[in-house]
Amino acid sequence: MAKTKLAAVDGEVVENANLENVQENEGGATAKPAKSIDIQMEDGRIVQFNSRAKMRTNITLENGTATIIADFSNGQTLSFAIPLPADLTELQGKLFQFALKEKTHNQIAGVSDVADCYIAVRELFDLFAAGKWTAERKAGEGQGSSTLQKAIMEVYGKTADQAYQFLKDKTHAQKMALRAHEKLAPVIQRLEAAKASTKVNVDDLLGELA
Repeated sequence: MAKTKLAAVDGEVVENANLENVQENEGGATAKPAKSIDIQMEDGRIVQFNSRAKMRTNITLENGTATIIADFSNGQTLSFAIPLPADLTELQGKLFQFALKEKTHNQIAGVSDVADCYIAVRELFDLFAAGKWTAERKAGEGQGSSTLQKAIMEVYGKTADQAYQFLKDKTHAQKMALRAHEKLAPVIQRLEAAKASTKVNVDDLLGELA
């Protein structure tokens, strides 16, 4: 389980002590220790990740504002800022940090693809911006969102933001129906096959049949 280091309410950063956002390996063999790797973010920053991690979050409380920055292992970054009460105590600040961090990491529970994690957290921050804390969502429901978004971009000539805005308020059932649509399904199948091929050397596997 990832350990969390909490900071006082004075502008210090709160982040994962071991750089991880990795799901537990229930009932399985103990995984080998992960290595730390440096990844350049889209804004030019270099962020150190656990090699198995998909996301890192940093939270600061300063000048009456809480800011969370979510960095993803594909180089993408999201941030959200919210005003804080003027009379916030140190304990309340720590509890606020912990709740915000846990909520953000829970948003990607069951989601294995980092691009899907990015969309899931963007949806959460949009929810915060609308003054809401939660929406109906089950673990893993964000899986495949990035592929569906790319398929809509390709088939309908939309930008990434246009496709995201179209999908963000759709229910899981509606998204599954879109994935099965005759125009989108073949494109999704091709995109997912291409994604899988980058993770597994199929030629080596088939070479075992020779």
